[in-house]
Amino acid sequence: MCVVIDTCCLISVFDRGNEDHMAFAPVLEWINSGKGRMIYGGTKYKAELAKVKRMLPILVELRRAQRATNVDDSRVDQIEKELITNFVDPKFNDQHLVAVVIVSRCRVVCTLDKVATAYLKRADLFRTYRVKRPKIYRSRRNKNLCCDRNLI
Repeated sequence: MCVVIDTCCLISVFDRGNEDHMAFAPVLEWINSGKGRMIYGGTKYKAELAKVKRMLPILVELRRAQRATNVDDSRVDQIEKELITNFVDPKFNDQHLVAVVIVSRCRVVCTLDKVATAYLKRADLFRTYRVKRPKIYRSRRNKNLCCDRNLI
């Protein structure tokens, strides 16, 4: 398991014509040419993914090439519900990302969402599940995260 890509970054990662692509090109390179895999799962993540329709054929191709892995949706949904119950905070609306990390034990999350980043950095959200908090890929300066030591 390798990288969870927040849906807000999908186009930046996979669309080479996107103005922000250069910042995320190392993630695409890691997935296409390295040992990287895109990790996704859960009802909410898939609902958000469905809104980015032009990315769906890319996801199908990644799955076919074994470069994308769908983790157990029911487990992600269960942990997401636990997080909603146990960590009540109106700003915390990305429990599904935390849940995908917990289920997959993924070490890297690609996101530009500053609110999500704040929660992804909170060790207490992961401690109960005995999972280390992930590192956050936000720009090209984080390209060192796209490496074998962040594989599981």
